[in-house]
Amino acid sequence: MKNYALVGDIHSQFHKLESALAYCGANNLHPVFLGDIFDSRCKTSDSVSVYFTLRRLQEAGECTILRSNHQDKLERYLRGTPGHTPPELLRTVDDMEEGGVHCYNLLRWLESLPHGFCFKQGGKEWRCAHAFFPSWLKIEDYEESLEVRPTSKQARFLCMYGPSHKEGRGRVFWWESESNRKWTRVAGHYHIIHQSENSMVLDGGCGGETRSWFCDKPAVLVIYNVGEQKMEFV
Repeated sequence: MKNYALVGDIHSQFHKLESALAYCGANNLHPVFLGDIFDSRCKTSDSVSVYFTLRRLQEAGECTILRSNHQDKLERYLRGTPGHTPPELLRTVDDMEEGGVHCYNLLRWLESLPHGFCFKQGGKEWRCAHAFFPSWLKIEDYEESLEVRPTSKQARFLCMYGPSHKEGRGRVFWWESESNRKWTRVAGHYHIIHQSENSMVLDGGCGGETRSWFCDKPAVLVIYNVGEQKMEFV
């Protein structure tokens, strides 16, 4: 049975990724990357090294990587149907072009990744998505772990972008509500670090100058060692 580490948003920070992989290797942990692996908002950006490193590990079965809103925007750009194209996305595209990454190969790989990941460890079940794993999303029975690829457009959107309030009032902070779920919902996405009985958010703002526009704490990459129930920051 594998032991897992949950890894927050990387945003093209290869030096942070190297530290996370070193930690996982030293502790015999299978890393689950919660998405937003590209698009840097700070001075450093190495999307090409992040891409080649994670692709090699993922194709060897040595890590799990989830689809996310930033990766979804990159996919749409590569398909030629872009929506909003923020500067950090264009920076990733420039990095890939300069690094000789073939757009077709990058797109096919991004499309192959799951939207969600479920696993069991320590007598608990963990259901991971970049932004939100819907409680109503039915999953098949599994023994140890399961990659989740929803068929409905709504479920895919929620996994990558999360729920929003009606009338454009912003994101729903779902972890602030009490829940009787028997499993733990895990996400990145929100530039918040939170842990409670059955909710976990692991986005320390890695890839930005500070944690977020509403928090001036230093940006960090968050790793959660599931077996030891311990957070690490790099």
